[in-house]
Amino acid sequence: MSINKKIFFLTLLGLLSFYNLDVKEKNLEPLKIESYKMDALQIERLQAINILQSDEGQSEIFNKIQSDNTFINLKDSLTKKSRNELKELITKYENINLTNKEYTSRGIYEKFIEGNKKINREEASLNKYEICKVGEKFYLKNERAYKLENGLEKTLENLLTLKKFEKFSFNSKDPLERLVSLTTINLSEYIPFISEVSKKEGQNLDEILSIISKESFGYPYVVGRTGDLNLFQLNPSKLSSFYSELWKSGGDFFKDYFEGVDEKEFERRVKFNPKSNIVAGISLIKKYKEEGKNEPERVLIYHLGECSYSKIPYWIRKKIREGKVISSEKLPKSFLSEKKIYYLKDYFERKEALERIKNHLRKDSFSDLKK
Repeated sequence: MSINKKIFFLTLLGLLSFYNLDVKEKNLEPLKIESYKMDALQIERLQAINILQSDEGQSEIFNKIQSDNTFINLKDSLTKKSRNELKELITKYENINLTNKEYTSRGIYEKFIEGNKKINREEASLNKYEICKVGEKFYLKNERAYKLENGLEKTLENLLTLKKFEKFSFNSKDPLERLVSLTTINLSEYIPFISEVSKKEGQNLDEILSIISKESFGYPYVVGRTGDLNLFQLNPSKLSSFYSELWKSGGDFFKDYFEGVDEKEFERRVKFNPKSNIVAGISLIKKYKEEGKNEPERVLIYHLGECSYSKIPYWIRKKIREGKVISSEKLPKSFLSEKKIYYLKDYFERKEALERIKNHLRKDSFSDLKK
């Protein structure tokens, strides 16, 4: 290829920067710096913290990558065996009803955690994306090339923030900030979808993430000690009633997502498909909200069920109904004589920790924190 033709081709590539481009290796100039490479797991985590940093939503560049069929198919192919192993574990344990001691002594939780971590390790080995330079423009390249809309400097800043965030999630001296940041890391693959569903259903993202943190620690595949399932820890014995209730009162997103799905298939998807579990969980919370229940009522009824919630002493429920309990600080100590209220206390504390973490992300203040 002549020099003039090569210059013309590179100029044309720059003009088409808003499109996904099929680009051959010889047309790109790799940056010979190892830290400029990203794997599939980093892409997911960058997308997750980008959503937490900005109320405007997710980065278009990473959204394009995660919706790319090549990316999806390779990831699904590589992690299929591990996901199927976890689904078999769900089938094995979905009907258990154990005490905390029995659940711990049998090592059931550890089996699920290791399975979820195995998927992360596999994704970390997948699709090494490389930041490459074409003329004066930079692209994130693998099978396809994507223009780095914020430029190289901003992308590298995001990578550095991610590394600080990952370190912070293990080193922070605030145990709740550690829990919530680790939840975000565990949940990173699904945070874009959770954000999308929450917006379409008019739900508060922080509320949804705090409930997930409390319920499952952000692990998409896990069975609790009483058989509760996955991210939202939905009780399998109640899936049939959930199906009926949500078809009557669920939002348009729920009905579109589960269009043509019968009760049996609904139960199967909620058990084995994290996204279906997410839609069902958010739809339940929306249902309680539309029934006029305030935030602490929604959280407690979600956790306990209507019947069990009604057994909480009336004077406590009255104060909650009046909207006087809006944070951990506003939760009277006298309420804690009722053990069921501890769930609400933990929820508020996690939500407050999430807000602090979001502020750290927005200000990139992790390096200023005392470790």
